[in-house]
Amino acid sequence: MTKIKICTPFITKNGKRIFPKNAKMFCFWVDEEKHKKYLEKKAKQEKKAEQKKKAKESEVSEASAPPEAPSEAPPEDKDTNTDKEK
Repeated sequence: MTKIKICTPFITKNGKRIFPKNAKMFCFWVDEEKHKKYLEKKAKQEKKAEQKKKAKESEVSEASAPPEAPSEAPPEDKDTNTDKEK
C-alpha cells in the first residue's frame, strides 16, 4: 500500500478547529485508498450542501416574487374634483 503525507494548518474536531502549539502544521501519513474514500465522502457532502443551498434560495425567491397583477383592471376616474366652479 502506498502512503501519502498529509499536512494541514489545523484539524477540525467536534466542530472546533485545533491548531498545533509547537509546529506550523499537523502532518500525518494516510493510505492512498483511505484518502480517496475521504475525498469522495467530502465531495458528496459538498454536493449535498450545495443542493440544499440552491433549494433554499429558490424557496426564498418564490416567496419574495411580487403577486401577479389582475389582467384587466376597471378604468378609474382621474378627475376627482367634483366642484363645478372654477
